[in-house]
Amino acid sequence: MKRDSEQALIEWLVIGAQMGDSKALEQLVVKLYPKLMRFSERQLQDAEGAKDVVHNTLELLNRNLGTLKDPATFPTSVYQILYRKGVDFIRGNQRYRQYHQDLDIEQAEVYFEETPQFIRFEKFLTQLDSGHYHVVHLHYLEGLNIQEVAAVLNLPEGTVKSRLFKARQLLKNSMNGEKV
Repeated sequence: MKRDSEQALIEWLVIGAQMGDSKALEQLVVKLYPKLMRFSERQLQDAEGAKDVVHNTLELLNRNLGTLKDPATFPTSVYQILYRKGVDFIRGNQRYRQYHQDLDIEQAEVYFEETPQFIRFEKFLTQLDSGHYHVVHLHYLEGLNIQEVAAVLNLPEGTVKSRLFKARQLLKNSMNGEKV
């Protein structure tokens, strides 16, 4: 991951939380929550389910934060947990729907930052399939490197690279007015 002031702040907050500073833990949660919600809502297509998954992820992190040896790996760890909890949620929903065929699923409400460039980029992202979306989101919006994205999504690095390449091609075509 690129080393910048935001990453340094997160590492500092993780260390503080590991030492028992409840304010550091609170600030860490406040900083992460919107990003985790955006990622989870896209993964699940269910706003209420995303809240549950994010809440469960944050609970698990709170309990196990002391076992994290390197605070620099925190973003990778949190997205690994979030992604896997999301997969578990989807599997649980699929089993539930098998028994309740008439269940109505509401569409997730996606929150956008209000800059025109970000809205245009988010519109492009909504056109991607979930495999490409997750790779692009983690790499470009969260700043994870190829190895970290591969670890979060449990994919080979080559697959991550090819999905990023394909997404860049699709974005280029989209910018030229072609349909994605």
